[in-house]
Amino acid sequence: FSEHKADRLKLYSEVRGTPEAIFVLYSDPKGELGEMFNDLSPDVTFPDFHGHENDVALVSDPKIMEAIKRIVSPQKLLIADGHHRYETGQNYQAQCKAANPDAEGPQPYDYILVYFAALEDPGVEILPTHRMVKGVSEEEIEKFLKHAGDFFDIEESDEDVSAESIHDKAIEIHQDESDAEVMGFVTRDKIYTLKLRDKEKLQSLLSPDVEDSIRDLPVVWLHRIFFDQLLGVTLEEGAPDRIAYVRTGSEIQAGLSRLGYDVAFILRGTHPDEVKTAAQAGVRMPQKSTDFYPKILSGLAAYLHP
Repeated sequence: FSEHKADRLKLYSEVRGTPEAIFVLYSDPKGELGEMFNDLSPDVTFPDFHGHENDVALVSDPKIMEAIKRIVSPQKLLIADGHHRYETGQNYQAQCKAANPDAEGPQPYDYILVYFAALEDPGVEILPTHRMVKGVSEEEIEKFLKHAGDFFDIEESDEDVSAESIHDKAIEIHQDESDAEVMGFVTRDKIYTLKLRDKEKLQSLLSPDVEDSIRDLPVVWLHRIFFDQLLGVTLEEGAPDRIAYVRTGSEIQAGLSRLGYDVAFILRGTHPDEVKTAAQAGVRMPQKSTDFYPKILSGLAAYLHP
């Protein structure tokens, strides 16, 4: 993604600042800050293109400002979304420092715009991102199902492979609260539910370099076992030509019926606590596994300086 970061650095340099916030999580189990913000009267209210109401309030109350500093300052913060924006902010800071070698004390370019949300807030969740794969033969599909049967109970659906049936399966998997992990597997003519039966046996296939903090994640099993070992798909930086990352049943249906994809994997969303555990261990989550919601609209707030 180096070209994207280079392009973003040009943008930061042109507008002189941060035109979009990074999404950061802090811990507030008592919901102290949330209660304070709920009592604020919005200065601006408007619906977005999803039909969601957005309330924007300017906070200038010293008590609230002190509460924010008291609760947030001691914490290690998690970047939920905007890693590249954060890294670009650091590059922009270095660029400005090089251009202003005699500057003393904190400068405007030493700061970046951040959107904070409490990790424990029930409204914070991670939406699932599903995978579609090209170049998988019928023989490889049969081989995959045979091997998957060593670890999963596999149920074939009677439903047709439609956008609606895939959507319903994705909702079912995302909301599943059973002890056994559940995944979906979709071919051009069938939908399967894979319910984990033998986690220890499955995890024995993970290489020793997979850290303990992420060994329980279905997305890790998908990338490091299903893709690497069973389908021969190697994930590198960025999405290879054979893989697409999608969110909806209609995208999966279109990919399988018209766009040349052969199979799709339906995953649950990662839990925020799982991301926290990985971050505290210094482990990077797999690509496209942390689609945190809700995000604020791009351009809703900006941090610009002269």
